[in-house]
Amino acid sequence: MTMNYRLGRQPDDPRKPRVELRRLPGAKLTPPAAKDWQSAVPGPWGMLANDRLGCCVASAAGHAAQAVNWYGQNENLGVTDADTITMYSAISGYNPTTGANDNGALLSDGLAYWQKSGIGGNKIAAYAQLKATDLTLIRNCIAVFGLVYTGFNCPQSALDQFDKGQPWTVVSRSRIAGGHCVPIGAYTATTFEAVTWGARQSMSVDFFQRYFDEIWVPIDLDWMRSAGTSPDGLDTNTLNADYMALTGSPGPFIQVVPPVTPPVVDPPVVPPVNPPSNDAAVALLTSIESQINALFSAQNPPHHGH
Repeated sequence: MTMNYRLGRQPDDPRKPRVELRRLPGAKLTPPAAKDWQSAVPGPWGMLANDRLGCCVASAAGHAAQAVNWYGQNENLGVTDADTITMYSAISGYNPTTGANDNGALLSDGLAYWQKSGIGGNKIAAYAQLKATDLTLIRNCIAVFGLVYTGFNCPQSALDQFDKGQPWTVVSRSRIAGGHCVPIGAYTATTFEAVTWGARQSMSVDFFQRYFDEIWVPIDLDWMRSAGTSPDGLDTNTLNADYMALTGSPGPFIQVVPPVTPPVVDPPVVPPVNPPSNDAAVALLTSIESQINALFSAQNPPHHGH
């Protein structure tokens, strides 16, 4: 395996508590044909220590937070390596002093920590799990909430393709190098796009369906802008209704009241207390005329003959 980046996702433990994401009967949420909540992030994304530690569960949370901050709040707030290591240590037992217990982590433990303590000051309000086989629901979650947080069995071919700047596609008989965690925040009809190891990485839908087996949707309140809508223009009530339709639980989004700018009012026109009369106006004009005549006479004195 390439030494410049590490894996580290431990397989899902079904005994861990969770909310399961599901489409309620009658819920009709049709995802758009394509959505992208990643490419406009100015970056840099950063490796977030995943070049030397098996901390992808924490690194993926950091990259997800960076995308949400940009699209939701128009702030390019990157998570640091130190932030990532703090989260990784808390959820895995990794000792940053000795280097012991660098064995990866569970996504469910990462999500619980992300909600309770946050990473780099970024907390999520809720999270839920959905089936990796429900592509419509996965696309809905990306479109409405910005991303999904995923775990997969990473083949060696994916590491080789990443080295070459190629999309992830299925390569027959490629051995599994280990488990990995990435946020996915963009899709088309034929692709998904993740962020990992400091870069955006496209993959075919076939690759996703073959190797991805753990999908979660984290709900970050920073997705809601100060104007009271999501980046796609959905208001609080709509977002909460969508969350209810998907999970059966009340939505976590808080009603945002956009600031009201008072209208500019022209000051009233106050008439003068004693408006000049017509007589005063005539007197003023007469005075000006006499001053002009006087000035003209001074400049042109009369000439007297002998």
